Amino acid sequence: MGGLVSFDLASVVVPTERAVNVGLILTELLINAQKYAYEGAAGPITIGLSQEGANFLLIVADRGTGMTPTREGFGTRMLNAMIKKLGGSITYDSNEPGLRVCISASVGDLVH
Repeated sequence: MGGLVSFDLASVVVPTERAVNVGLILTELLINAQKYAYEGAAGPITIGLSQEGANFLLIVADRGTGMTPTREGFGTRMLNAMIKKLGGSITYDSNEPGLRVCISASVGDLVH
């Protein structure tokens, strides 16, 4: 199996400062999937982005080893701090096999 990345992305408009945090969150989730789900090897990853009312939903799913015992490393602390700054939440679900991580937060107010 190769390192295929598939996308299911809707157009979601967020203020720049929130978009930067969403980009950093996505980067950390991708690094974690490659590092932990596939132990550094290539593997399929799906990225989804949608809007549900005033919230966006970002999903990163892999087909790897699934949830491992949690560590409170720098990446996890950084991820949780960025999600908190957005006033959002994170959930971890089984992707059978693999892990599905969902981030939900307010789109935010656009300043014109």
